[in-house]
Amino acid sequence: MVLYTPANRIQRGLSESNDHFLVSVYRLAANEEYHALVRWSASGRTLIVARDPGLASFEAQLASYGFRRNKKREENARTEKWAHPVLKRGYPTDRMKLLTPVSASSLKENVVSDGKKTRQEKTLEEKLAFLQKLYRIPTEHKNRRAVRETKRGRIAVVDREQLPAILVKYFGDASVEKFEETLMQYGFRKKEIAYVGRETPMVTWCHSTYDWEYGLAQKSRVEEEDSEPNISPTVPPLNPNKAVETSQPEKVVDVVPKPVEPGTNCAHCDATVAAQGSEFVLEGKLYCQSCGLLVLAHGVDCLQVPKSSIRA
Repeated sequence: MVLYTPANRIQRGLSESNDHFLVSVYRLAANEEYHALVRWSASGRTLIVARDPGLASFEAQLASYGFRRNKKREENARTEKWAHPVLKRGYPTDRMKLLTPVSASSLKENVVSDGKKTRQEKTLEEKLAFLQKLYRIPTEHKNRRAVRETKRGRIAVVDREQLPAILVKYFGDASVEKFEETLMQYGFRKKEIAYVGRETPMVTWCHSTYDWEYGLAQKSRVEEEDSEPNISPTVPPLNPNKAVETSQPEKVVDVVPKPVEPGTNCAHCDATVAAQGSEFVLEGKLYCQSCGLLVLAHGVDCLQVPKSSIRA
């Protein structure tokens, strides 16, 4: 029999979504089922936490993010009040996910009367804007010959030579070195992966928090006025002699088998895919260098053709 002590209930609530600590705390504080343990005050400026020795670990985590306990408390009070200079009820979730214990602890209340933002707020906005643009790049078809997203949530730089032109459009600076420095500054890790059919390793970037799902959420917040319409290219009819399977779920293989036989045609643009540089491999799948779409998965799936490319 499991006894749901306050500590057990809090821990269970925090682990339900496996999300950022602050996001989980805000979710619990908004859930009436947990109001006996943690909730917002009527003003939304302080967190009211049950006074229980078993919650010491939870309180330590709050303190690590800059929350401070109200020293003025009644001796027999059943609750503790925790306050943060900036993190109040309604603080944006997307910004919250960018915070670490160090950065959250350094946030200070903006008391400037003329509407100017604090340095910390500006830093968060710059970081959020960078992530929005970063995860937007691979979603536009014309960029996918140079930058892609992988099934594991990584950003893959397929063609470094095309990268400067893309960086100018999205970030206003063509420097690849500066782009990589910014990625590392924001906690992304660089990894080089060797694939069959490529003379140089493919560079991928991953982050422990900002995965592809998070990136898509940020991409949707980008202003539409600076975006260009995503127009699909004209596609020739498919070769009727080629079987197309779309019912089986897509699979990923970690070890790349032998290259595809020369002479295979791309089902999308009908270009000949050979082992002499007309294809590249990403996450165990073969892509056409001409149009950038998936061709083969080396026997895992015979053909994978986007539905948008199939003519009636």
